[in-house]
Amino acid sequence: MMSYGQTEVGAAVMFTIPGGSLEYMKLLPGVSYELGKDDGTTVASQDDGNTGELILKGMFSATKDYLPGSDARSLAPENATTRDRYRTGDVFEERILPDGTALVR
Repeated sequence: MMSYGQTEVGAAVMFTIPGGSLEYMKLLPGVSYELGKDDGTTVASQDDGNTGELILKGMFSATKDYLPGSDARSLAPENATTRDRYRTGDVFEERILPDGTALVR
């Protein structure tokens, strides 16, 4: 089993499906995602093969921001919190299974 997480979210947020491929992962229950484009818009979800920055929605443990003066990128879009939309900075690809289950890698 493989997992994905970041220090900023405090734990793993997605795992491979037991007995399934190690290539794609499913998010924890209660957490959803969007794929973001460089221009700040999002990619149409639920389309197999889409790629973009992984934006997590419903991550209650995500840190609010980096320390002042760190010159780090914003973790949430303007007028949102990291609980609403947490920008991971990582590019993922979406995979839709025949039963409609959305996975990412």
